[in-house]
Amino acid sequence: MKMKKLMRSAALVFGVALAVPVHAVNITPDGVQITPASEPRRHLEVVVSDDIVYFLGLSVEPAYLLEPNNVEIFGCADVVRDPSGALLDCRAINEADNVSGDPSTNPEDRVRVKAVIFALDKEGEDAKVVSRANLGKLKVVNPTEGHYATKTFLPYPPGSIAVRIFGTINGVETDLRIACATGEPHTYSCIDYRGGAVFYP
Repeated sequence: MKMKKLMRSAALVFGVALAVPVHAVNITPDGVQITPASEPRRHLEVVVSDDIVYFLGLSVEPAYLLEPNNVEIFGCADVVRDPSGALLDCRAINEADNVSGDPSTNPEDRVRVKAVIFALDKEGEDAKVVSRANLGKLKVVNPTEGHYATKTFLPYPPGSIAVRIFGTINGVETDLRIACATGEPHTYSCIDYRGGAVFYP
């Protein structure tokens, strides 16, 4: 899928506050809270289907060169939108309480996705892949928040990266490659130096 098409279909979801969440998610000026007690995350909303989305980001943003990081997602189902299509609410995917045959526990909740990270030569749709690393299957971090993350990696080289997430969420196929961005619309951070680069003769 081309980045331009993806950017039209995916929107950053923060800046609108919900007074009374129907399921769990709360959209605040500080970012998305999947549960009332969760840390707000300024992650990108990625649409899987009419009923399923996930929020993609890095566990540490901004991401710095050679400092440990993870690709993470927060899975959400039973999506509710306003007439304009903006996300109002959804239910955090929770595999911890799955009971087969008991629909109240949402036994369909199952995230089975993998990630590959790409180093790119620049930002933009015409960027070329410099190198890639397979980050493997995303594992559960917090089941009640639908929080999954890759194994830890050390970002290198500095600059633009892209992440491919592929597999199934609640049985629905997903396969998208999403690049970082430093401007608007923001997706997740590119790899930067913690301080200004200094070169000695």
